Amino acid sequence: MLLVLKAIHILSLAIGIGGSVAAAIVGARSAKSQAEVSHALGLIQKLLGRIVFAAIILLWITGIWMLSLAYGWQVKPLGQIFSWKMAAVVVLTIIATTSQILVLRATSKKQRPNPKVMKRLGQAGLLLAMLAAILAVYTFN
Repeated sequence: MLLVLKAIHILSLAIGIGGSVAAAIVGARSAKSQAEVSHALGLIQKLLGRIVFAAIILLWITGIWMLSLAYGWQVKPLGQIFSWKMAAVVVLTIIATTSQILVLRATSKKQRPNPKVMKRLGQAGLLLAMLAAILAVYTFN
């Protein structure tokens, strides 16, 4: 079971980081496009955001499950690096949730969220995801 959870966890991480990179590329193209194309790209970016958010939720579920199976909820032996990883993941989750809320609010008003704010949130989220991945590799190797 632990191996299956680990595989789902790693795939979710890949989907999250890959989706974030794809959303950033689509956002950059959208900013330079005509209105009609920009709207279509915005819909793609919105879908990518939902996929990334779902991947983050799946990372939380599989991560907690693996922690309980492998360590019996004993976080202390994992060390300080693991604590830093979890801090990065918590901030990443806050950023992702904020992004989703901004998109939902804008959509309800038939608008697009502020592109500058979304760009900064996306950049911060991507950096935190990469940091969390690096710290996880260090913790569990």
